[in-house]
Amino acid sequence: MKPTTYHYFKILLFSLLLSLGTSSCSKDNDSMPKTSFETVITVSGERLWQATGMEIDNASNSCFIVTRETDPGSGQSTERITKIDLVNKTGITTYSDVQDFISKNVHVLNNELAIIGGTIVTYYNSANLELLQSFNHGLELSRFGSDLHNNTLFIWGGDLNEVNSDKIYQLNQSTNLFEVYGQLSEPRTWAHGEIINNTLYVFGGQEEFENTPIKNTILIYDLNTQTETKIMLPYSFFRTFTAKLGSTIYVAGHVVNGENTTTILGKYDTETNAFTEIDFELPNGGNIHQLAVDNEYLYALAGEEELFADFQVTKMPLP
Repeated sequence: MKPTTYHYFKILLFSLLLSLGTSSCSKDNDSMPKTSFETVITVSGERLWQATGMEIDNASNSCFIVTRETDPGSGQSTERITKIDLVNKTGITTYSDVQDFISKNVHVLNNELAIIGGTIVTYYNSANLELLQSFNHGLELSRFGSDLHNNTLFIWGGDLNEVNSDKIYQLNQSTNLFEVYGQLSEPRTWAHGEIINNTLYVFGGQEEFENTPIKNTILIYDLNTQTETKIMLPYSFFRTFTAKLGSTIYVAGHVVNGENTTTILGKYDTETNAFTEIDFELPNGGNIHQLAVDNEYLYALAGEEELFADFQVTKMPLP
């Protein structure tokens, strides 16, 4: 049946109702040509698609990949750290005896690696990967977000008990425990984000670990005033990965289409609220499962969701 003016009016009215009370990102996906990621190095491992941590250290031109994996020598579940020389494209891997949940987030702080796991925080020497200390941080987490702000670790979401996924925590460096700093308007899991200019930006995700509605919003939380605003994204992302440079946040979001999952890549301007989609290709297919950035390149950890797989650390010039 041919659409009538009345049909168009109903569609317009429905769109307006959806937008009431929530701002939207402006979307621009025509201004950026397709860009190919190139492989820096291939890393093999166990469950690399399940909440692996990745970070760039500009001082040493290194990339760190952190995951939980079975030590081939002892057979025990351990924390595995791979340090990649981005100049020579070589890597070294070490295993520690830290036993924790599978989710890992990693940050570089004062020549040390700070790794946040589901129950434990560990610190390693970033040069030789020597284990310096580890402690129980007081929570049980999975698929949470984190950032380093003013030399303090912040985390949000991903409460394994599905009770405190709306909480924002900061690490008390005297007690080594995460303490509540603020509260989001709704729970978030699988939702990464960044802190820029004392403001936390949390992208997509869902309210619980599984079987809850997928989010198409950014929660923007002012750490000074402890107030929040919300902006709509052009897509619903059931899990997200982020990296920041200046006022820009790069976002890789997984979109579900039936039984298939695809990655949407974009950059979000925190000054204009514009989300620009980046048309890209991966060298060996699969999806993006982590992001990192330096002053020249955007890095993506990419591969297929398999128990044991070869993943590529890839890079493209900053779009």
